Amino acid sequence: MNAAAPIVWFALLAAMFLILIVIPQRRRMQAFQTMQARLRVGDEIVTTSGLLGVVRSLDDEVVEVEIAPATVVRFARQAVGRIIEPADTADRDAGSDTGSTERDA
Repeated sequence: MNAAAPIVWFALLAAMFLILIVIPQRRRMQAFQTMQARLRVGDEIVTTSGLLGVVRSLDDEVVEVEIAPATVVRFARQAVGRIIEPADTADRDAGSDTGSTERDA
């Protein structure tokens, strides 16, 4: 029984690593790939560096993002962190209205 104890601990450690590290990383990667596939011209996005803009053109590797009127920058497609959904914008706008009244009170 004592000879099997290290093997059991190693198997337990490997299972914990799989559950805590590998599986969540696979889920994040799948979500990222799905988001990249949904990316379309006209989408409002946030890059991984925090820059907000609107997609003006895209191909397999490059995204052109308008960050200000007539200011278009090129990014690697992998630099798109997330797509801002219209509901996100409405929630943010509604939250800023209530936030200002709470600070004033």
